[in-house]
Amino acid sequence: MKIYINGKEIYCAEHESLLTVLRRHAHPVNAVCAGMGTCKKCRVRVLNPQFPTKAERDALSDAEIDAGVRLACMTQVFDGMRAESEELEAVHTSARQNAQRTQDAPFAAIADIGTTTVAVGLVDLQSKEIFDSIVQNNAQAPYGADVITRIKNVENDGSAQTRLITAQVSGMLQGLLQKYPSGFNKLLYVSGNTTMLHIFFGVPCASIGVAPYSPVFLESRTASAASLGMNVDASIISLPCVASFIGADITAGVVSLFSESERYTLLVDLGTNAEIVLFNKNKFFASSAAAGPAFEGANIRCGCAAVPGAVCGVKKSENSVIFETIDNAPAVGICGSGLIDIAAFLLEQGSIDATGQLRYDEYKIDGGVAVYPEDIRELQLAKSAVCSVAELLLDKAGIGETEVERLCLSGGFGHYINAENAAFIGLFPKSLAGKAVAVGNTSLAGTALFAADETARARAQRFAANAQVLDLSAGNDFYERFVENMLFLQD
Repeated sequence: MKIYINGKEIYCAEHESLLTVLRRHAHPVNAVCAGMGTCKKCRVRVLNPQFPTKAERDALSDAEIDAGVRLACMTQVFDGMRAESEELEAVHTSARQNAQRTQDAPFAAIADIGTTTVAVGLVDLQSKEIFDSIVQNNAQAPYGADVITRIKNVENDGSAQTRLITAQVSGMLQGLLQKYPSGFNKLLYVSGNTTMLHIFFGVPCASIGVAPYSPVFLESRTASAASLGMNVDASIISLPCVASFIGADITAGVVSLFSESERYTLLVDLGTNAEIVLFNKNKFFASSAAAGPAFEGANIRCGCAAVPGAVCGVKKSENSVIFETIDNAPAVGICGSGLIDIAAFLLEQGSIDATGQLRYDEYKIDGGVAVYPEDIRELQLAKSAVCSVAELLLDKAGIGETEVERLCLSGGFGHYINAENAAFIGLFPKSLAGKAVAVGNTSLAGTALFAADETARARAQRFAANAQVLDLSAGNDFYERFVENMLFLQD
């Protein structure tokens, strides 16, 4: 049969879901649950709609239904269907000038392939600084918000995910190279979590998703761009990973923050999988926990990425409360930093009790944006996982919180997070709040150093080879701590 998406004629089979067709033709769609029908975020507009399902009526407002909005995973295609995907959360692109490129200096390309976002940049090999970069939402979003969901979908459609991500990185890099036609050394250095790198290189990763969670490779990997179907003349080199859930992005993070100090740095990378590393100049301790995608707006009913209009913080005065949005745009949803601030505010005023129970069926923010009891529960799970792992790493290193020199918060919303509020809700021990610094995308920064500096490459290999990985399932009290840290306990 024949349907039309954004006016383009597409052929598909009967009984397919619209989500399946959108995936096959690489249309962006916010399918957090990968089409299981639970997230209710894969909104599209059907210009000649049929009757909505009951689930769609429960998830959508009457105005949305009247306007033809439907859930792609629940909408079966029909001959002559006309749909628009512009209503989806669009791929966000931002190019920024980070530093001046040394005149005529050679440069390398770098990429950070995150589960939620992808960043591609160019690094001056003389100054070792990133002088231009692009960030986009990961094109694999229609296959789920977290790595486990992506892995499950790889079993059914792995080559499609590989094509999506290689085409995306290739397109982003081509866009940058058009601005700088000379000086490229034809090397692309890539970091990312272990699963994303497996998918990028087209390597089966089903074994990462089931016990004993074994990756096919952890070491640095090389390939030609052409062998991956990329339309770029370059050789690709990935940074080494440490374990199935401690990837090259964490290796890069350690490289970017490394110092010749006896005192410890605690690096907390807040994403769908929370990776935490405790290190000084001689020792490295690392672990990870499934924090869920709450920090990135997924699995939150009104959650969204850090886009214009996302509620990103709370500003309080004596007589009022202002919910701040990115770019001061009208509220469209709540991103991770906003959820933390809102929870801290509600906890402070007694609207959330110690067990995490919200005293309202919903707490309205602005327009149709609100916080719901299940959102607070998602945040509880995430913050407890992070805090519990941090405590266990301190124990494993045999040090106290006073011996931590700095707490570095990286991840998609590191620049927005309010450290005091994060400590207040129990995301990390309160004594570390004053030591917390937002460090932005340490994966991209560390990859830049890896590309430009031989010493940084040696440090990356040393970390990957010597990190002591804490297995949360083996002989420690993670689960007991997790239950304790679920509570919102105030002094």
